[in-house]
Amino acid sequence: VEARRYLTRRIRAAPTVNITREGQDRYRRTLARVSVAGSDLGDELVRSRLARTWQGSREAWCDASAEW
Repeated sequence: VEARRYLTRRIRAAPTVNITREGQDRYRRTLARVSVAGSDLGDELVRSRLARTWQGSREAWCDASAEW
């Protein structure tokens, strides 16, 4: 919920949003980078601790021992 709010605020405040498609995953979903004013929103989410980078397998979000 916090990540969605963060993205909504950033995108609504942006004069332009850039979406760069980078292929598809194994389920044929589009992979893309989204940036606002030259800043990658995925990187922003990771820095804000609202998302994690992909480590090759799914991890539990609520694991208190998880490394950030």
